[in-house]
Amino acid sequence: MSASNSILIADAGNTSVKWTWFLAGQVEAKWIGSIYDKPQVCLPSVIALASVRDSDHDQRLKSELADAFPNIVVEDIQSSAVVCGVRNAYEEPRRLGVDRWLGVVAAHNIYGGELAVMDAGTAIKADFVNAQGQHLGGYIAPGVELMVDSLVARTAKIRFSNHELSTDSGFPTNTATAVNQGCLEMALGLVQRLCLQHPEVTWVVTGGMGARLMEQLGVAHIVDEHLVAKGAKLVLEQQMMER
Repeated sequence: MSASNSILIADAGNTSVKWTWFLAGQVEAKWIGSIYDKPQVCLPSVIALASVRDSDHDQRLKSELADAFPNIVVEDIQSSAVVCGVRNAYEEPRRLGVDRWLGVVAAHNIYGGELAVMDAGTAIKADFVNAQGQHLGGYIAPGVELMVDSLVARTAKIRFSNHELSTDSGFPTNTATAVNQGCLEMALGLVQRLCLQHPEVTWVVTGGMGARLMEQLGVAHIVDEHLVAKGAKLVLEQQMMER
């Protein structure tokens, strides 16, 4: 089967579904939410689903896709041992989150060299891949918002409203700012430590707060907001070409 000229990628993450429509190899549109929010002109010939959700969610999503695009094939994209020149470090490849896997696949194929790939959304995920395409492993930590929510949920008296947040520099002088700045500093500390441990890598960041963290640390980086979708497209095209 040959590669398609119109590809829709559904990236079902922890908190939302991100949609990316490729036309003639380029990103034509991107949105977050429902398939029914799509541009009217979005008419894919193939759809790829990369999901970290459970099977019930995926089946509901596929039903919506069948309703929106009757007779269009939906291809499942999953983590594997080897694809597109990248080898998975996990002993059980399917247990590597597909979003992490696709970010590594895309980064290696697009940028090459010694790389670290960071996605700082609900969780902060950093994966490493060498110039030969060997995935070396990676890290997962709570994202800033998740740290804040967890602290509030697990304590009795830490309560605040976001309108209390202060933008003043210096020591935080109210609880809202103390919690948010404290969690941000924890995230910065993780990323800074990884940067110091691996000075040889080029950082590729996508999603959420990745660019903000790198900018605050003064670390050179590449921003690619479509990285996971590009990885899904690469894997999809290889799957189709091998048939």
